[in-house]
Amino acid sequence: MIISGSKNEKHNYSLSEDEISINSKWVKVPAINIEEKRIVKVGRFYKTAMPKDQWFEDIEDPESLIKKIKKSRMKADIFMFWQKLPETAPKFNYFHELFSLATLVVEDYDHWWNNQINSKTRNMVRKAEKNKVTAQLVDFDDDFIMGVTEIFNETPVRQGYNFAHYGKTFDAIKSELSKDLEKKIFVGAYHEKRLIGFSILYNAGTFAVTNHFLCKIADRNKATANGLMAKIIEECINKGIPNVVYGVWHERSLGDFARRNGFKKIDLPKYYVPLTLKGRIVLKLGLHKGIVQLLPKRLKLFLVKLREIWYSKLCVFKKTT
Repeated sequence: MIISGSKNEKHNYSLSEDEISINSKWVKVPAINIEEKRIVKVGRFYKTAMPKDQWFEDIEDPESLIKKIKKSRMKADIFMFWQKLPETAPKFNYFHELFSLATLVVEDYDHWWNNQINSKTRNMVRKAEKNKVTAQLVDFDDDFIMGVTEIFNETPVRQGYNFAHYGKTFDAIKSELSKDLEKKIFVGAYHEKRLIGFSILYNAGTFAVTNHFLCKIADRNKATANGLMAKIIEECINKGIPNVVYGVWHERSLGDFARRNGFKKIDLPKYYVPLTLKGRIVLKLGLHKGIVQLLPKRLKLFLVKLREIWYSKLCVFKKTT
């Protein structure tokens, strides 16, 4: 979940409204400023308060922040925050769970090339070069947005999931991607001046996280993704960013690309602090994990497979209508 939006800061305890993106849909939520941090509130059955810029915010003194959230008009049941890379050992004595990120620790390009990837991956990067795929930093302009629009609207299903950006217009995509430009690095992969892949990196200082990493399916035989990743690694090294995060760690096929490119599972503590009796009950029953996580593993795998079949048929239907 990437959160963005304008900050309407009047004073620390004025409850206002902000816009955040959840599952690629923009919604308005309550927000408040406390200790120069923007805190937003999400949820239906129970309310969770969390930093708006959770990928970038360091919570150095959570106790002070928690006391002020309780006294504010936020009326949340749980305060959630997580620990930023590279600190992986829990620093605070709160209830926490580990969540796993696909993370690459970068030293220099030669080390990545010779020690962190195998010969097959190196050959795929060479294949991209032989196919005249050129990966480069790009400006956020209308030509780039037009290329992104074409990629977004190529297919309604990606990797077995309903693709949330399918059907979005040029103007909608431009509006969404223009948020927080100062934190973003745009990388594009081109073939004969045509955008066939792109990634948007959020620069969080001690790490960069890929918000998007998409390539045209019609050009998959050009090893576009490998050329794009090689350029991302190179640019992070050039900018002195020591860690690259390729999203959440996946054990199944979704994580194969990350593993082949040298990414490893890094566990970070995510803290959940109850603010109300309801919050304590939610944590005690494990309801903060969501209903899906409470299901038996076999049932979850069956439902995942069922979803993939459904979306694959949906993709064929949408393309023929």
